[in-house]
Amino acid sequence: MAAGKKKGLTLIEVLITAAILSLVGVAIYSMFANGLAIWKRARIIKEEKRSVVLSLEKITANLRNAFNFSKIPFEGDSSSISFAAMIKAKNSQESLPGQITYTLDFGEDKLYKEERTYSEFLEDKEGRKQVAAVGVKEVRFSFCYLDNSSGDYKWKDDWKKQEQDSLPWAVRLKLVLKRENGQDLELNRMIVIPVGTGKQEKTIG
Repeated sequence: MAAGKKKGLTLIEVLITAAILSLVGVAIYSMFANGLAIWKRARIIKEEKRSVVLSLEKITANLRNAFNFSKIPFEGDSSSISFAAMIKAKNSQESLPGQITYTLDFGEDKLYKEERTYSEFLEDKEGRKQVAAVGVKEVRFSFCYLDNSSGDYKWKDDWKKQEQDSLPWAVRLKLVLKRENGQDLELNRMIVIPVGTGKQEKTIG
């Protein structure tokens, strides 16, 4: 009777098994890594959008609290805006009339907010400056006015004190945010100013 053969794996079988397990491991790791990267990107986008939305909320609140003050006129162009509003005095919780200005720094891709009290405005002193939003590729303000000829409300890209005797009826704001993947994030908002009428001192056009 022939001796029984020993059962076991040959070297070839071991190598094939190891190769298959390696491929499965690489596939599982790749799926996990890709899923983690997608999750991280989604979270970054969410945080970026949340940050910009929060900035928009603050700008909206400031503009809705703007008031007509002949000493501090409401002025603006496509990339900046300034208006009279109540602001906190330095080293105090007291609110005083002052000027709020939003300006985009194209070199730094930052939207800055500057607050000046009325006395600082009169003395042309620099106020308290802070970053309102970062990574801003573009900001565009437009202003709603009452057309003297037609009686209709229309939009324009600037607001000059020589042409208006009031605040705009509304301000339209577009923010374009830079993103690492090259796909810009754009947010738009129309802000109605409660005391704004958009009346003109002279006919436009």
